Amino acid sequence: MKIKQEEETDLREYGYDDSSPSRDVLRNQSNRRGSAKEKLNKQRCLRSSRCRTISSQKLNHRSDTGEKQNECSHCFKTFAGSSALANHQQIHTGEKLHRCSECGRTFSHIGNLRRHQMIHTGEKPHHCTTCGMDFRSSSDLAVHQITHTGEKPHHCSECGKTFNLMFSLKRHQMIHSGEKPHKCTMCENSFRTKAELALHQITHTGEKPHVCYQCGKSFSQMSDLKKHQRIHTGERPYPCTICGKSFKRSTHLTSHHITHKKKATKKQ
Repeated sequence: MKIKQEEETDLREYGYDDSSPSRDVLRNQSNRRGSAKEKLNKQRCLRSSRCRTISSQKLNHRSDTGEKQNECSHCFKTFAGSSALANHQQIHTGEKLHRCSECGRTFSHIGNLRRHQMIHTGEKPHHCTTCGMDFRSSSDLAVHQITHTGEKPHHCSECGKTFNLMFSLKRHQMIHSGEKPHKCTMCENSFRTKAELALHQITHTGEKPHVCYQCGKSFSQMSDLKKHQRIHTGERPYPCTICGKSFKRSTHLTSHHITHKKKATKKQ
């Protein structure tokens, strides 16, 4: 009984008085400001002298039984509810319970399934007020809006080049590090991005999915098809700034520029 009285006295010192008529108000205020468990994770535990300052593991306060509520048995991360814990544990188990009824693809989280289903429905609820384009997710819209502002907040510490997307910066930094994480299973070549690997793998399969609707000729890459189609359209998108002559390919323009340099050298 004496121990219990001491514990109650300690709690009153820190404002945890269950006998107070305002305790419900205090609890509601605490809920609005955030989880009490999360607050206690950031400071020294007030309830037990055995508890030390919480480290980066961010463990919740132990109850009187010594157990932790909604704790992941794999990584010991804690959650506010049992459903949140169940969703998290699918990361460790690899379980994907949510199936798309259209294509059969499965997902670990219902939110990911809903975003995926927008591909089938065509739904794009996030609207750019600057140009009118629509997007499936708020993150896609945020990335797009940077194109209007011209903002490039991501800075390369090696060469100083700036990028509008963190993904673009990470891809660029592989040039400095020499990292090529995407390896071809058919040969020993490695690539910086999945897109580069996919283009390379076509050389092994011989696949040519890009077909010219004018003559039926097929190509392994879309860029090659676009170059070919200029034969039919007569388009010459690369003009020379010196003489005005235009070319179908940038390489042809580069070769043409050499002729101007040679003429300038002879005059000197």
